[in-house]
Amino acid sequence: MNDKTKFLIGHNPSDKENKQQQDYYATSPAATTLLLKAERFHHRILEPCCGDGYISKVLEKKGYEVTSTDLFDYGYGTPGIDFLDTNNTLIEGLRGECDIVTNVPYTHTIPMLMRALDLCRNKVAMLFPVIYITKFYFCPPTKLYLFTRRITIAMNGEFARYAGGNMIQYGWFVWYRGCKEDTTIRFLDNQKVPNPKLKPVIDVVNQTDYWNMSKDSKKEKILALYHDGVAKREIARIVGQSESCVRKWLKQME
Repeated sequence: MNDKTKFLIGHNPSDKENKQQQDYYATSPAATTLLLKAERFHHRILEPCCGDGYISKVLEKKGYEVTSTDLFDYGYGTPGIDFLDTNNTLIEGLRGECDIVTNVPYTHTIPMLMRALDLCRNKVAMLFPVIYITKFYFCPPTKLYLFTRRITIAMNGEFARYAGGNMIQYGWFVWYRGCKEDTTIRFLDNQKVPNPKLKPVIDVVNQTDYWNMSKDSKKEKILALYHDGVAKREIARIVGQSESCVRKWLKQME
């Protein structure tokens, strides 16, 4: 541990300036809850950047055995643990025996990911701005989970101050250890009030036989959507056809 680290550990967790210097951005508990609806992890999880415990508390509530650590002391978990220190006995003792779920300091994105992939048993899940996907061109995530509505990421853990104020779109990046497949994009639906115009579109897409339908059957479904008031552009986007194609089919059928 270097002198700078020794100096920072034990800082008053209520000191906003110190937290900001430590690149502390807290994760909305709802973000982790949504992730757990889509992914299952090993029963033992390491959260190496636990902060005030916003991720860890959700994991524990869902029955996971969570080891919470942080380089700094925020009054939760075990402080003074440098995740990047390969000689740390606590972290090394978990090698191959835990999955990792965390929101890392973005100034250490790549080193933290490489360390996590080296340590984990099955999976690593990290929360990043969606635009970070290009950073991982050499090691693409197995899945990228996008929120249908922006989640709150609060500097210094001040959720009341930042609620609804984030302009950045975040997502969960999930790596499966040893998986070399292309990244799959999935959505985590956290819309408070769904758009009523999308309901007929969603109903069609949720029909598992839709994509195996004949061309004529698809045309009939598209016509039904149009009669339900769904915009042609929206129909085209959802069914994977060009807008001009949708317009042509509708003109032929009317």
